[in-house]
Formats: sequence, structure tokens, C-alpha cells
Amino acid sequence: ITSHHITSYIPSHPTSHFTSHIASSSTSTPPPHTMSSTRPQPRITVRPAVIADVPALAALTAACYHTAFAHILEAEALAQREEPFFVELFTTKLNHVDVAVACMCEETGAEEESSKITAATVAASPHCCTTGAVAGYAKVTGQTLDMLFVAGEWQGTGCGGILLHHAESVRGVTELEAFAANAPARAFYEKRGWTVAREYEREFIGKVRQFVLYEKGKKSTAAVT
Repeated sequence: ITSHHITSYIPSHPTSHFTSHIASSSTSTPPPHTMSSTRPQPRITVRPAVIADVPALAALTAACYHTAFAHILEAEALAQREEPFFVELFTTKLNHVDVAVACMCEETGAEEESSKITAATVAASPHCCTTGAVAGYAKVTGQTLDMLFVAGEWQGTGCGGILLHHAESVRGVTELEAFAANAPARAFYEKRGWTVAREYEREFIGKVRQFVLYEKGKKSTAAVT
């Protein structure tokens, strides 16, 4: 972990409920920041994932699959994406993951202090804004955004947009894949300048399914392959 990979934000305007290029979870519980109009916006800090994050990441992802993919994946397919599957995935691919942690920090001057967060801060003397609740994450391989999920209770806080911006500006992401049927996710990316490069089919969890490839800043050709 290096300090330039740890970035803290206080969103100026909450976004609408976020769905990732794969999915996001939903919940009937309102986000903490919506429970009182007088409460401050949560501080969202993006940092590299650490091994202690794995259980939360696995639980978040399994919940996202079951809440957002029910209309896309069969029950048998979803049963293959329970928490143990994701524990193994994140344990072996942890260096590909950036997490967004959220806290209701009310410290003055916190924006300036966030620039001083270092690896030692996370490991030895944790700052609340690096060890708060895991609100979401982005998993990146090369220049491809593999996964981006936001927990239901942190939707509407701007967390999804922050993770996407971090993936683009820090990780150098230029492409991502979405289920063709994932309309909310597709709308989220298209609103932020991502365009369809092509449509295609490939096998996913034992069945051929329809996908779209998005690229940033490139004209859509919508070529079917």
C-alpha cells in the first residue's frame, strides 16, 4: 500500500442508487446518511484491499449476486456464487481490488489530513476513514474493470461514482463488461461517458449468455460477434 493509492472523498451530492457493471445489492434499510437530514455526508476512502477485508467483500458480493441477478441467472447458477466462492477469489486476487470504506467522520480539516494517510496508518494506527465499513469495491485486471459493487446500505452516497473514478484515474481502466440485460448498470456507465464497443455471447456459469463490452470515450459500433 502506498499513500498515493489511498484517496478520501466527501461527496458533495449523493448519487441515485448505484448498480455496478455486474450488479449492486439492495436493501430495505436506508443508507445511514439518509436517516437524518442534519447528519454529514459519509467520508468515502478508497484504498487497496487487505486480507482482513476478504470476509466483508465475499459477503457483499454474494448478496449482490442474489439481489441483482435474480432476473439474469438461474437459481442453480446463483448457488455457485455463494460466500465461499468469493472468499477464495479475493484471497487469491487481493492485489487487484480497491475497497471503498465509509465513515461518518465529522473532523474539521479531514480532507487535508486524508492526504497524509499511509500504509502504516492502515496497518498500525488505523484512521477511522481507512478502517470504516466496507461500502463497496472495484476489482481490476490490467485495464479491465472486472467487478464493481456497492452494498445496498451505502447506495446513494456517491460511492459507486467514486470507485469508478478511482478505477479510471488510478488503475487506468478503459473497458468493462456488463450483462446485456443489466439495464440499471448500463445506464450508470453510459451516463458517465462509457460507450458500447460490441455485443457478444460467451459462457458464464455453465450457460451461454449475452454481454456488452463498454469502453470509455470511444464511439459505439454495437457490432454483434
